[in-house]
Amino acid sequence: SELSCIIRIISSSIMPLFGRRSTKAGSGAQNAPSKEQLTALNQQISSLMTEINIPQSARDKVMSMPYAQKQQLLEQYKAKAEQQKNKKRESGKEWSLKFNKEPTAVDIEVLKQFDVVIKDNDHKFVEEFIQELGLKRLCRILRERPEPAIDAQILSIYK
Repeated sequence: SELSCIIRIISSSIMPLFGRRSTKAGSGAQNAPSKEQLTALNQQISSLMTEINIPQSARDKVMSMPYAQKQQLLEQYKAKAEQQKNKKRESGKEWSLKFNKEPTAVDIEVLKQFDVVIKDNDHKFVEEFIQELGLKRLCRILRERPEPAIDAQILSIYK
């Protein structure tokens, strides 16, 4: 279900934080955050969870995390968001055009790249890819290149 998928995503990004312990000297109570710092961080975490549609049950767990873990989570999210912003993404239309060649011109490496790209993008990318006849073009490649490696890679894309 959608809820279990969301929880799995949250778990994969948050759970590694639970196993990490700070080994820095002086990271104990003397560096405890002020009430203002804690309030500000909790507001940022709450906004982030709203932005990425985290279910309430998971929100409660995140909010109960220690200050340092919440701070690390927020920093990791910001770093990842910055990387995504700086990375040029090809549109669904561009990928559809890559498949608008002779089927023999599309090699297994291009299909592997597309497998990663389609799973890393949102529904808008997929909608554009389909609207630009990308799905039809992939089916044509599958039909005109009856090779086990090509079949397996295209099947992986559809999963």
